[in-house]
Amino acid sequence: QRYCTSPESKVSWPLLDVSNVNSNDFSCGMTSDTPLASFFRNVSAFLAHQYSEQCKQAVRFGVAFGRDHANKLRPFRRPPDKCVFMFVLQEQAPVGDNTTRSFGFETLIPVPRKILPYRSTRRNVKLFKFHGSLLFPFTRLLVWQDVKLKGKWFIPAEYYNKLLTTKRNDQACVAAVGLPPHKASFGEPAAGNDSYVPKYQDHCNTVVGSIKRRPNVTDSTSTLLQQCQYYQQRRQESLVSLDRGVIDSAFIVWNQHTTECRNFSARLACAWSREIQCYSDRDQISFPFVLQEMGLREKRSHRVVNATKHSLHLMDSTSNATKVHILRSKCHWYYRSFPKHCT
Repeated sequence: QRYCTSPESKVSWPLLDVSNVNSNDFSCGMTSDTPLASFFRNVSAFLAHQYSEQCKQAVRFGVAFGRDHANKLRPFRRPPDKCVFMFVLQEQAPVGDNTTRSFGFETLIPVPRKILPYRSTRRNVKLFKFHGSLLFPFTRLLVWQDVKLKGKWFIPAEYYNKLLTTKRNDQACVAAVGLPPHKASFGEPAAGNDSYVPKYQDHCNTVVGSIKRRPNVTDSTSTLLQQCQYYQQRRQESLVSLDRGVIDSAFIVWNQHTTECRNFSARLACAWSREIQCYSDRDQISFPFVLQEMGLREKRSHRVVNATKHSLHLMDSTSNATKVHILRSKCHWYYRSFPKHCT
């Protein structure tokens, strides 16, 4: 039995028509009549009118809520893609008024604070991060990039193709990079240990352990602890393992080329959102569990145990096509050798 322990689990769901986050209903749609849903609809219509032709191939977007992020907003040198959008709080937008405005090589989109449903800034950001397809339905490739990576245009265009294209040359619907085996991500077990294999529990322990140094890591320590314990108890070894599903969610590619992928991505976004509503606001903690909840399995006939050396190709019961591609963590942007050693 699921018991939602998030301090904001009672907040009315602001976007999708999902009445009970404790259920197993993955149905998604934007039928809610809420301030945020109205904002999404209006912005989506405006963006489609203004940018659908020039941005039909790819869109990169992010969110910069909070004064710390807003103070860092400044034009950067030209990125590799021509359609870059950043959502910012209306009162912190350095654009002079409330309209969408070009800022260097990106477009800033002001967001009124009053439409955001949660007290947690991180939880509000997830609504945009997971549901970008509602804002940019006209583009074929949707790339989420955390504001903390802003300006890191060393991530080359090849990253998109490497993330999406598997060895079998089919196009994954969702792609990300495995979390590198660093001490910052997996704690002491990973420190200076070249043979370390990432463990989900180590990542949980590291996030919880960092709260003393960074109190804003989550809005509820107890919820984070309960969440990790619940997922470990529910783990299903016949599906993708929790250990293998840990990603760096700062950079995600959503493939909207096909109806099949758009539908799959909507289901994944809905399931992921449900975990953020129900438990902690840390999406890297919930992502591996979401993969299991969706019944995804590894395509390989044998189990791969080293996420640093092998990429992960996940399929569901509907077809043998790759639905999620997790690129091996050696391909992470921490390692400046990409794409030399990641081909």
